[in-house]
Amino acid sequence: MIFLGKVVTQISTQYDRTIANIRFSDPKSRDIDVETFVDSIDVSDNVGKEIVLLLKTTLSNNKTFYTDSNGQEMQKRVLNYRPTWNFTTVQPSSGNYYPVNAAIYIEDAITKDRVT
Repeated sequence: MIFLGKVVTQISTQYDRTIANIRFSDPKSRDIDVETFVDSIDVSDNVGKEIVLLLKTTLSNNKTFYTDSNGQEMQKRVLNYRPTWNFTTVQPSSGNYYPVNAAIYIEDAITKDRVT
């Protein structure tokens, strides 16, 4: 569903038990807002599941991103890297999994554009 208003444009998608709303507030700005909702996850088949949101961007971030630390401060993370030991993984997704309570962002190393 697409809503075109005077102040905001919103695209809403629904699939299975998830809803995503993407809002564009200012046509002169590159800012967008993505809001997601996940209903209960069916575990009747006794198979563990995780719901993830994949976003694609053209930012060049040198494999660096930042996550919140229980709402206290942002922590620098580097894909497939740990500062205190040699890190190797055969499961890149789960090996780079960080719980996010409030925010995660990537920032372009040159332009400083940011996706949060």
